[in-house]
Amino acid sequence: MLDAPLLELADIETSYGLSRVLFGISLAIAPGEMVSLMGRNGMGKTTTVRSIMGLTRAAKGSIRFAGSEIRALAAYRIAQRGIGRRGIGAAQQIRQGEQLLAPRRPRLARHRASAFGRDISQIFALARQRAGAEIEAKA
Repeated sequence: MLDAPLLELADIETSYGLSRVLFGISLAIAPGEMVSLMGRNGMGKTTTVRSIMGLTRAAKGSIRFAGSEIRALAAYRIAQRGIGRRGIGAAQQIRQGEQLLAPRRPRLARHRASAFGRDISQIFALARQRAGAEIEAKA
């Protein structure tokens, strides 16, 4: 039997004034699972995180954390449940990562984040090597 999702979004719609930004976003994150939101500028990554945290209110849909609906809760109530964000600002880097869910076991979370950073660094190093080989082959 599969574990119930720790965090689940279903058909989230979020707007800034009359400008709708999120159109029916759904995702489920299982306990212990690590997920990245990736995309170009303006694709809704930050708005998705802000909607989960209650900083930008989702107009429709469901946001459930540990089985409880949190979409209508105030941001501070969501934060009290252990949901927050780290690594914000213009200088975000992939190796910093963002931890949306505050870990209950910080030492284990640091180890996992460190391993995740090493894995990502290796992936990008391989991509750079391949890109360099392709460029040299075309020359």
